[in-house]
Amino acid sequence: YNMKLAEAELHNANGDKLYDQKKFGEALKKYQQAIDTCPSQKINRINIFKKNMAYSFRVLGGLCCDQKMFFEAKDYHEKAYQIVLECYKSNKNYRDDLKHAEAEMYNNEGRQLHAEGNYVEAKKKFMQAVETCPNDGFGNIQIYKHNLDLSCKETSWFSYFYSFFLI
Repeated sequence: YNMKLAEAELHNANGDKLYDQKKFGEALKKYQQAIDTCPSQKINRINIFKKNMAYSFRVLGGLCCDQKMFFEAKDYHEKAYQIVLECYKSNKNYRDDLKHAEAEMYNNEGRQLHAEGNYVEAKKKFMQAVETCPNDGFGNIQIYKHNLDLSCKETSWFSYFYSFFLI
């Protein structure tokens, strides 16, 4: 029992090192090994390993967004959300983590819509991200607000430009 827990903690520590080295795919494997190895009675430790895994998925999703790979980003963000949702079901203290993951999904959708030129819908998604994200100092609320501000400027410009074509 203690040996399994120690092994799980070692996998998690190795995952953290890989995460710090920005080797997120490899970190995911280590976090999964930590989850698989950890005794099932240690649900709090398993949740921490899952949360680390979710962070890796969130970072990968963000990197995909930066490269305009929105479908891949959506997949990563949804995986992160599902993992944190599992943690939340067993421990309500994961509420803020769940909200952060949800906000990132909205932000990703907004970024995709914005890239496609659908500024009105993008603005709605960015607003949802801002409204959903807890303002706890750990989230990306400033990024979401920045995206919302840009989206508002785009929709104002678009409305002004489009008004010349209306009869």
